[in-house]
Amino acid sequence: MADDTLKSFAIALGFVTKGKEEAKRSLADYEKAVRDAEKRIEDARWEGAKTEEEVAKLSRDLNLKLAREALSQAQVREKAEADQVRKRKESAAAFVAGMNKMALAAAAAATAIGFAFEKFAKSFDNLYFQAQRSGTSVQSLRAIGYAFGQVGGDAKQAQASVDSFTTKIRNNPGLRQFVKDLGVNDSL
Repeated sequence: MADDTLKSFAIALGFVTKGKEEAKRSLADYEKAVRDAEKRIEDARWEGAKTEEEVAKLSRDLNLKLAREALSQAQVREKAEADQVRKRKESAAAFVAGMNKMALAAAAAATAIGFAFEKFAKSFDNLYFQAQRSGTSVQSLRAIGYAFGQVGGDAKQAQASVDSFTTKIRNNPGLRQFVKDLGVNDSL
């Protein structure tokens, strides 16, 4: 209600009420008029400066104004460049940290692969040497290990049994003959 009263009063005095957009346009027009007036005043000061001292003072004022603007722009650029440098340093630090993690993972993987390869090679060496001691083949030893696994044993137990059996055959000549009599090929 108060708005209507004020509006009515403004209309009675001869003011024309305008919308928000038109008010913004009139404000922009006013600011442009002020800038134009300042330029005309500056031009008039330059035209009115008759002595060298007045021209020098106007030149110093203008140079000072331009220097302040340049300083302000330089400070803005310097801040932007400092932000870019900081971001690049953070990015580089993150990259280096990632590369360190990757190198550590690669070293761990290489160690694990080396350990597995060594264990694998050692198991074949053991099979080879056992085959030499028992006078049989590696394939036969692996087959016996598989058979032991099927009945609840493991390969180490199979190897121990083969070693024990071959030792007893070497030490007891009667056992060798017993095995032959059972029909087992004695190629030991």
